[in-house]
Amino acid sequence: KTDLTWNGHIPNAELPTSHDGTQRVGVTDLENLCRCPYRFYANCHAQWHALQPLGSADQMSGLDWGSLVHEFLELLIRPTLDQQVSVEDTARTLLDSDARGLKEAAQDFARDLPGTLAVLPELFQKVAVGKLVTTVTDYFQQILAKICQGSFPIAVELKRRVPFPGLDLLISGKIDRIDEKDGVYYIYDYKSSGSSSPTQLQKDMLLGYRIQPILYPLIFDQEPGGPHPSAFSFIFLGASPPVETTLDHSSVEVNRFLKPLGEILQEGLYLPLSRETLELHQVQEVNPCQFCDYISLCRRFDPGAPGRYFKFSQERLSSRIDAIQSVTRKEGAET
Repeated sequence: KTDLTWNGHIPNAELPTSHDGTQRVGVTDLENLCRCPYRFYANCHAQWHALQPLGSADQMSGLDWGSLVHEFLELLIRPTLDQQVSVEDTARTLLDSDARGLKEAAQDFARDLPGTLAVLPELFQKVAVGKLVTTVTDYFQQILAKICQGSFPIAVELKRRVPFPGLDLLISGKIDRIDEKDGVYYIYDYKSSGSSSPTQLQKDMLLGYRIQPILYPLIFDQEPGGPHPSAFSFIFLGASPPVETTLDHSSVEVNRFLKPLGEILQEGLYLPLSRETLELHQVQEVNPCQFCDYISLCRRFDPGAPGRYFKFSQERLSSRIDAIQSVTRKEGAET
């Protein structure tokens, strides 16, 4: 009798394909792949959707709130493109006279009832719009105080697709905002959540858990005239007041960073990676699992699961494990 063991390969699941038949993968999807290949598989290949119990729509989800903030900031800044009007000047104009211009813009925005607002009762719509005005007001005040930057915008919500090095696959991404000043381009990614420490953000970037600082400059470099001198910053709009954190991505060699991910995609090796499994690889203080909707399917807490996934990942995901270990070794050497 032969004991059958899974080698980690999921047939017919190598390269993700979009609804239009194009082989492509989103930036956020690659972030999920870095955290847990199994979650990536569940999202991009199986496309499983968890059933949510019905409830009253008295508030929007965090994802919907983030989309609403993005849409409103785009509405405010897009008209100033190609007009040599800085974001700082836009902020000053909109906040003049007790933010009259901003409040009027918010009311006009709400009349069109974006989908995320339309499902809310009228009272809660008004609360959401008030919160939106407060959030953007706080951000613009940080710009006027020179705590956050606001140079000349050249693009908002820039959607592009670029080749994945070494694969017949496209990386698709949408950059929230790009400013220019003195020949340097400033790439911004809005986050509706609170902020983390710069040290933690830098570590998350190197692990791929915050992958935008690596991939957005790559995407922007494909624009005419590239590569472009650029800097990347997260803007945490959920912090009070909002915080801008710039991350140094210059030490990351993009092709080398993407190579282990390309191996996973090409071979269809979508193994779960939990904290317990990484600890068996001698990786400490790294917790990729976010207790997603698929946690009962990956069987993370089954007896012996960490040991099994350790064996599989050691055999089949060695390049990705090596990359994670190199980040933590470097962190340990610097502390």
